[in-house]
Amino acid sequence: MPGAARFAALGLALGLLAAGMAPAPTQAQAPASDPAQAGDRQPDPIRILVLDTERLFVDSAPGRAFLERYNTEREALIASNRTVEEELRQEEQELTQKRLQLSPEAFRKLADAFDEKVREIREQSEQASRDLERRRDQAPFLLLRQAETVLFEIMRDTGGAVILDARQVLVRSDAVDITELAIARVNEAMESQAVDDGQAQELPEAGGEDTQDTGQQPAE
Repeated sequence: MPGAARFAALGLALGLLAAGMAPAPTQAQAPASDPAQAGDRQPDPIRILVLDTERLFVDSAPGRAFLERYNTEREALIASNRTVEEELRQEEQELTQKRLQLSPEAFRKLADAFDEKVREIREQSEQASRDLERRRDQAPFLLLRQAETVLFEIMRDTGGAVILDARQVLVRSDAVDITELAIARVNEAMESQAVDDGQAQELPEAGGEDTQDTGQQPAE
């Protein structure tokens, strides 16, 4: 899934953080005011906070820990695939050498079995690669979920009404960028935690299965 598609949905996730932050209704009656003065008053501006979710993921301690584990597993998968590929190549050569020693029927039976073996191995390898990449796709969402309390505290401390993904805001003048603060607080609150990608199955698919913009190619 392209990086832009993956993080476009993060703006929606962040928008949900504003839910429940509106002041509760009160039964007290507001003091009477001069209608003329009331008409002159301007509504209080909504304090908008923006967060670079990509930086929060790649620069925070939990995000870096996940990426390190992801890269290790990815390299291991690539190495395993290469080993299996070499083993299959040797097996194919041995099968070719047996061709003159076997009847056409016997050779065809062995060849069909070899083809089926190759197909199954390829399917398993592709599934493992898809699973790994899906976990990478879902990791930023999971980090936001785990950091939700931290982000709520930042909203409270800064008087923010809503947090938006910085990359989804085209023009801004008075928005407050909380990325550095969020990274620092996430590191402090989640120093010993990793992104819990075991929860990935709970999240909806964020998009298709295209390769995301991570600067890396899918495991082969």
